[in-house]
Amino acid sequence: TNPLSGVTEAVDVVSTRNGGDGSMQGFEIAYQQFFDMLPAPWDGFGIQANYTYIEASGVPNNEESYDDADWADGGENDTGARVDLGDVPLQGQSKHTANAVLMYEKNDWALRLAYNWRSKYLLTTRDVISKYPLWNDDAGFLDGSVFYNINDNIKVGLQVTNLLDTQSKTIMILDGKGAEAGRSWFVQDRRASLVLRANF
Repeated sequence: TNPLSGVTEAVDVVSTRNGGDGSMQGFEIAYQQFFDMLPAPWDGFGIQANYTYIEASGVPNNEESYDDADWADGGENDTGARVDLGDVPLQGQSKHTANAVLMYEKNDWALRLAYNWRSKYLLTTRDVISKYPLWNDDAGFLDGSVFYNINDNIKVGLQVTNLLDTQSKTIMILDGKGAEAGRSWFVQDRRASLVLRANF
């Protein structure tokens, strides 16, 4: 009720809503080993590697019903080129993910060089500009670290992230036929951190 006019007015409320069932299935393989059978100083080397495959599907996350939205179907500006959201995966889930780590641990030294990669994944089913699904393109990042134990309680090290200065890209769908175009590009800065750790 409007306190000035005393008239009760209808107010539309738009919010998130629960959808139907979703599913996620896949597999992961992993391998880890230190090659301590090698002659010194190579006996400190080791590797970690894993690969994950996920097939995810379910009801898309939307603030309102896609079928009832005038921008998607039946509006005065409708072109008929709508996207079938029944074919898009769950948001934030890459189909392929892989990680590989080269390690070295010997005496007081510990070194890591890690590469993490994931295939493209759905950011949102409804981009605010195109009104079509928006994806994050596949990308890989390389990080590294070196630590040295000064004694049993104090450790000093250097950590560096995004050694390759990787650029992230988002992809927008242009029509119902799957035409794509780049929408935005980002570079997450290469960063180096000097670390001092003390345990008591």
